[in-house]
Amino acid sequence: MQGASERSFQKSWFEKYVWLEYSPSRDLAFCFPCRIFKDNSLNSSQLDDAFSKTSFCSRYRGINRFNKHQMSKSHILSTQAMADYLNTTSIDQQIDISRKKCISKCESDRLRNREIMKRLIDITLCLSSVSSAVEHARLLRHALNYYQFII
Repeated sequence: MQGASERSFQKSWFEKYVWLEYSPSRDLAFCFPCRIFKDNSLNSSQLDDAFSKTSFCSRYRGINRFNKHQMSKSHILSTQAMADYLNTTSIDQQIDISRKKCISKCESDRLRNREIMKRLIDITLCLSSVSSAVEHARLLRHALNYYQFII
């Protein structure tokens, strides 16, 4: 873990800068969120190439550069993009949630429709009994009129 300047990469930097990643084979440090989300449209023309593409290798002012990078707008946007990505629900879970909502809505619609049908059947039965009573009364009046006419 030593470069041309003979200053070694410090393990404590990982604890202080959780976004930091180190390539031992290349002896270079990168910012993980900035490297992964460098093509984020919000980062256009604001990205610090030293932490996303070409890396950072000068250990002389490492802490100062890390602090400055950590406060940069591009780093904050990349970190937010990474948090958003990690907090998104996988597509199969989204489909499952959507399916459960659909089933729940269908079930509530089915129960509501059942209640409506019960009311409609009750109304129909009530009207049919009233209708048959009215028809019976009409027939009875007609028969009485007929018998009065005969008598």
